[in-house]
Amino acid sequence: RIDVDQNVPQGQPRVITYRGTRRTVDFAKKLVHMLCQENASETDLPLGEAKREFLIVPASSVGKIIGRGGEMIRELQARSQAKIQVDHNSHNGMDQQKHVTMTGTPQAVTKAKEMILFLVANPLMD
Repeated sequence: RIDVDQNVPQGQPRVITYRGTRRTVDFAKKLVHMLCQENASETDLPLGEAKREFLIVPASSVGKIIGRGGEMIRELQARSQAKIQVDHNSHNGMDQQKHVTMTGTPQAVTKAKEMILFLVANPLMD
């Protein structure tokens, strides 16, 4: 687990706290170091023990997944413990469909996928 203290003035260094086994803490430090490099991208990072899975959902369901002010996606992330990202760009002319990326432990990704599919399939969840 990586916690970053956000309660510091703008432009000041942040305090990072790592928790876990020696192996996972070392891996987390490596990831943070990689992210601090110029032109670093989160998508370039190794997953370690995490898993990444993609879903294609109807574009009309994106609002349901994100929720008002991002409330639903934050709740989905908190309940599943997976990171969930919705790609708002069109791919290969697929304006009617959007990509959702879920990253986390295999259990977290499975739970996130189930919850998202439930939202998409249930029209009463608007």
